[in-house]
Amino acid sequence: MKKLFIIISMHLALLAYSQQELKPDYIDTSLDGVPVTADTQIGANTFEYRIVSNSADTTLNGYDCIMYDLSDATTSFIGTIQNGKIEITGKSNRSFPAFIDVMSNNNDNPKRFQIKLIIEPGTITVDCNERFPVSGGDLNRKYKDYINKLNSLATDPDSQNKVWKDVFKENYDNGLGEYVLINAGFSCSPNEWADAISLLDDETKAMTGINNITERMEIIKHSWVGQPFIDLEGKSIDGKPVKLSDFVGKGKYVIADFWASWCGGCIIEARESLLPLYNEYKENSDVQFIGIAFDDVKEAVEKLKLPWEQIMCCENAMHIYSTYSIPEIVIFAPDGTILHRRLQGNETANKLHQILGH
Repeated sequence: MKKLFIIISMHLALLAYSQQELKPDYIDTSLDGVPVTADTQIGANTFEYRIVSNSADTTLNGYDCIMYDLSDATTSFIGTIQNGKIEITGKSNRSFPAFIDVMSNNNDNPKRFQIKLIIEPGTITVDCNERFPVSGGDLNRKYKDYINKLNSLATDPDSQNKVWKDVFKENYDNGLGEYVLINAGFSCSPNEWADAISLLDDETKAMTGINNITERMEIIKHSWVGQPFIDLEGKSIDGKPVKLSDFVGKGKYVIADFWASWCGGCIIEARESLLPLYNEYKENSDVQFIGIAFDDVKEAVEKLKLPWEQIMCCENAMHIYSTYSIPEIVIFAPDGTILHRRLQGNETANKLHQILGH
């Protein structure tokens, strides 16, 4: 795929524009106030696109708009909404997955939301309430179908896994395929990732957003399913030194919750999924629950009344286990082998029930 360039001009709704500080790899040339990289070239495959919101919402006046290319990991400041309606026009020589970040920097009432879409030729209409494209070209139609399909299979991760692979194979050479791939990078195995990127050309593989996941997969291979656990060190709730090896490899199935007190999703996971599961198995001598926390969670543990042991302030856990999305539940076998990773919600209970035969 060709390297992205974006030419953005503002119409009607986005009238107030703020110039970015030029980075070293930018030349002092602009189109409608937007810096253009030195290697930007207009090629034969260039297409025009237009993004508009389907209705005006004056409560958004004064909000900033930023567009982010998920594959290339590039950010473009768009402007400030004045008439309650987003309208963006631009040119690109590749379709790509993006989100529009709409945010208020008002310290008294900060707000932020994102609209995800696929940049493709023609007009793409987005809904700021649904935060989704409501009309557009073929890629955005397929994107909507894909998201709806995944949502319908929310309780069936195996079927979701098949869906992303099928959709990616059909769209590996366009922006939808890039979105599917990047999204799958947070849940697929290193082998699944390697199989998928083998379909990409070298230029697409080298894009920052994709290459970052590839590099992360190289790390996670050493702590993936089937590998022996890697020890971690931290401190207990009472401040004493504690290691993962104090619990794992001691003859029990260990359910480890990688989390942090600042993570809202982690709090929900502990309260709604892990606590009921703990209560179900607390009398089972073959099962042990532990928390592996990136920060000091003593206050959160007391508030949530979590009864299991904690390894707190375990700052290197994120790197060693490549836990870039939390909460993540990991199940260790009695001998310390990693049985399951990247579990959330009912997945943990389902896997534990399968392991113990009930």
